[in-house]
Amino acid sequence: MGYKAVVSDLDGTLLNSNGEVSEYSRNVIKKIREKGIQFFIATGRHHIDAGKVKEKLNLDSYLITSNGAIIQDPKGKMIIEHNLKSDIIKEILDEVRDIKDIQRNMYVRDHWYLDQPTEQIDKFAKESRFYYDLIDFDKIEDCSAIKLFFMSDNHESLVKVEKIILDKYSDKVNVMFSLPICLEITPYGISKGQAIKEIFKKENIELDDVIAFGDSFNDYEMLKVVKKGIVMGNAHYKVKEALNDHEMIGTNNEDAVAKYLEKLFLIDKK
Repeated sequence: MGYKAVVSDLDGTLLNSNGEVSEYSRNVIKKIREKGIQFFIATGRHHIDAGKVKEKLNLDSYLITSNGAIIQDPKGKMIIEHNLKSDIIKEILDEVRDIKDIQRNMYVRDHWYLDQPTEQIDKFAKESRFYYDLIDFDKIEDCSAIKLFFMSDNHESLVKVEKIILDKYSDKVNVMFSLPICLEITPYGISKGQAIKEIFKKENIELDDVIAFGDSFNDYEMLKVVKKGIVMGNAHYKVKEALNDHEMIGTNNEDAVAKYLEKLFLIDKK
């Protein structure tokens, strides 16, 4: 199968546990692009944060961020932006107000807002050099946002949040775990899968010519719509179960994406 394009998630997929793309992975991506294979990033991260990864890889492709809510063209111009409505966000925040141990976050255009910092968040901000602003969610008037997400080291607290939202708003928002510690809410019908459909229509690339890599439920639609969706070995067991008919490879800390691409595109098959 002669694939023309590769789409990769970042966290838990292309990035290692230190949030970095290894030199080996960078070199493999550079070489396959020299062979004419297009490489795209599709991530739940904010576009400013993900844009820095794109720059390090020297990519000249479309960028999909916030799980498909934002699409930027190769020059970085925002061409598609989907937002959650302010009233929906306010209702959700009110519904989950009494659940303990959760941190509230929002992406609003070029900003990242949260209500309480943590050591883990501070480490991420320092590594990515994408910094948050602290706000009081109870006092903010306009809550319209690209993405609302909740974080907690207590997974069961997030499961409670997920159930409340699915019970009342499943026809208005998308709800998914990007990590066991992170529950994300985006506009209804928006996903990485839908975003790559829009991009490849512009690029005249058939989905049968695309291979994609991911590790979480926010990658589910993307891995289903392409010809070959690859699941990372470090994916949560529920993701593996949901995609049990898909090929599984090694982990993000083993450069599994780059190794697969090297074997697929760069090693002579005699």
